[in-house]
Amino acid sequence: MIKTDVLIIGGGPAGLGAAIETTKRKLKTLIIEENPLYGGQLIKQTHKFFGSSSHFAGTRGILIHEKLYKEIESNYLTMKTNHSVIAVYDDNIIGIHDKNKDKFLKVNAKKVILATGASEKTIPFKNNDLPGIYGAGGVQTLMNVNGVLPGKKILMIGAGNIGLIVSYQLIQAGAEVVGIVEAMSKQGGYLVHLDKVKRLGVPLYFNHTIVEAYGDDKVEKAVIAKVDKNWNIMDGTQKTVECDTICLAVGLTPTSELLWQAGVEMEFNPVLGGYIPKYNEYMETNKEKFFVAGDAAGIGEATSAIIEGRVAGISAAKSLGAEKNAKKFHKPLIDYINNLRDGSTGIKVKKAKFDLWGKELKDIKEVKIRPNQKGKIKKDRKQAYVVIECTEDIPCNPCEASCPFDAIDIGKRIVNIPVVDLNKCTGCLSCITSCPGLAIFGITENVEKGKVVISIPYELYPLPEKGDRVWAVDKNGQIVSESEIYRVRKNKNKTNIVSIIVDEKYKDTVRHFYPQSKGDTVICRCNDITAKEINDAIDDGYTDFEELKRYLRVTMGPCQGRGCRHLVMGMIRSKTGKDVSKGSTGTRRPPESSLPFKAIIKENKKRSKK
Repeated sequence: MIKTDVLIIGGGPAGLGAAIETTKRKLKTLIIEENPLYGGQLIKQTHKFFGSSSHFAGTRGILIHEKLYKEIESNYLTMKTNHSVIAVYDDNIIGIHDKNKDKFLKVNAKKVILATGASEKTIPFKNNDLPGIYGAGGVQTLMNVNGVLPGKKILMIGAGNIGLIVSYQLIQAGAEVVGIVEAMSKQGGYLVHLDKVKRLGVPLYFNHTIVEAYGDDKVEKAVIAKVDKNWNIMDGTQKTVECDTICLAVGLTPTSELLWQAGVEMEFNPVLGGYIPKYNEYMETNKEKFFVAGDAAGIGEATSAIIEGRVAGISAAKSLGAEKNAKKFHKPLIDYINNLRDGSTGIKVKKAKFDLWGKELKDIKEVKIRPNQKGKIKKDRKQAYVVIECTEDIPCNPCEASCPFDAIDIGKRIVNIPVVDLNKCTGCLSCITSCPGLAIFGITENVEKGKVVISIPYELYPLPEKGDRVWAVDKNGQIVSESEIYRVRKNKNKTNIVSIIVDEKYKDTVRHFYPQSKGDTVICRCNDITAKEINDAIDDGYTDFEELKRYLRVTMGPCQGRGCRHLVMGMIRSKTGKDVSKGSTGTRRPPESSLPFKAIIKENKKRSKK
């Protein structure tokens, strides 16, 4: 029997937050974590966090769990990883499986904080048990913890924050995301996350769902289809997508089994992810011994989980007589969480929490959508200025905190739209690398006659070098012109700045680039047609898409141009200046995807006699 003051079940952001507060008050604290590493979701989140710069915003998740651990008074902490809590018995004794030694242990704790996190939801579709079908969290673990790429051609199901973030991380890791499928008419995640994958040319299928996976012993392709307003599949809209991996990012549900065992009163709340415990704003349940925090208390994000964990830790300390002035410490933490949820993306969660606590949500203030800039650029200005393309009320302020010249203003409400004062902006571009959404760009005019330099946040490898030829692309990943790398600035936080030079008419259009072939890069992979062959053909006068198709056979392979049509048209536009949207884009002919001859040849039942 292990005895402790406080048992924390779960060593993720909520559990670590709770341990900070309990150990600070000299309470003997035991954390039980089922995985080999503590940190929960943090250890696989390579992206930067939103929120306040005073609470890890702008810091990558993989660095935060160590920062939290350093705040814990280690003299009062015992951490047991690779241990699973398997039972809460009627006498409130906790049963634990030590997976290292394969032994059964029991814990008698004065107080228990359940920070068990969440599990991934799935959806039913035909052949959804084929190898190569993963939850998004599993994919993140493979990539960002174990260094294993799950596949080369990924179909993502779900355009919430997790689906969009994992899609971007897959591309960073070297995979091709062949599409993002979302049943709703728009993304469920932040627009800045959607913009990141759009700039990289990822196809988006809104109002679509997955119907079926195909493959003999692993995923080889998937069928998707449109859905109507009642979520029914629309016949005749089926589309086959070649892929070797299907990644499901269709939501999370609180891990609540131990709460049920403990006798905590539960209720179903779809806004918060499913069955959640009833608790008050101090994270206290109806069972005096048990507290709750993080996703186990309703699906949220990691910053809220950390703060909720700290609130629960203070509450547990108060109940043990180790904190006499809990209100003093509770108030700023609770106010902070409520402020994070003031925006349109969090107000539903805030209302659901208030309803749970029996509080009325009053004075909902709408965030004013305001221009991201004020002031004017002088025509002869030589230094850079920044353009902020963040138009959602995201709770985030690292850009404001990063500017040494107070040129960016968000204001008291963290969900306000950031505004840059062009009269104060000096062009240092430090805000570009601080933005978790990669939504800030630098513009330098007057570098050459008729040219501008666009500075882009860049998190892909390998990094280009000054002088490299690239294709400048727009916000949708479409090629608009040829360009050249003007400058590369490396940054310690891994968000580098790559500047390219383009015609000034593209200063409001270009927001990314693709590396350009040095002669051997294949553009049409079905028919092994290289960029050099296409460029040479355009130089020889084949300046119409239909001409190139007939001359080189581009887009005439099994994919029928899905992988290269936009690249070829962008190359024509770049080299000729033609508006390719007004010309031919090729004829789409059946079959829409490849199929064997036996599927269309009528079997001859009459056989000749020998």
